[in-house]
Amino acid sequence: MNREDVINLLSIAMAYDNRNTGEATIEAWLAAAAQGRWSFAEAREAVIDHYTRSTEFLMPGHVTQWI
Repeated sequence: MNREDVINLLSIAMAYDNRNTGEATIEAWLAAAAQGRWSFAEAREAVIDHYTRSTEFLMPGHVTQWI
């Protein structure tokens, strides 16, 4: 995933949980995406699935576990 993908993914998450995202959040999620080898399609599905099944605040580890 690239930076734009991470921004789009965080925007999806924001629609569910009203999170605030800044530069540090983008960089942290970009690093997790690279280490976890996420594709945007898989990560998007993971975010949607997470909030369909859970009220827990989404963290990068949730996405990695789902993928």
